[in-house]
Amino acid sequence: MLENPNEVPEYITSRDTELYQKLIEVWYTEDIPIKSGPIGFWGLPGLILEIKNGSTHILLDKVVFDLDGFIVKPPSVGEKVTRDHIDDLPMLQFMEN
Repeated sequence: MLENPNEVPEYITSRDTELYQKLIEVWYTEDIPIKSGPIGFWGLPGLILEIKNGSTHILLDKVVFDLDGFIVKPPSVGEKVTRDHIDDLPMLQFMEN
């Protein structure tokens, strides 16, 4: 569970402080090392399984790894990129716009 209701960044005005200090409870598993979750929630060291945010409750109830005999082949076209480049893509795209 991730809790930090009292730390408010400097750019948040005093008018918005009460809104910002809402407690969000997030449960994740490192057993599935995918830093993903619902829109707006990602970046933890594993797959997000459950989020409690006020009256909103999001729960992952099923994970399916089913390839049905599908064979993954490496691409035959395109350019090779590194993991660091892929990790930096969101920032690069932001700076382009």
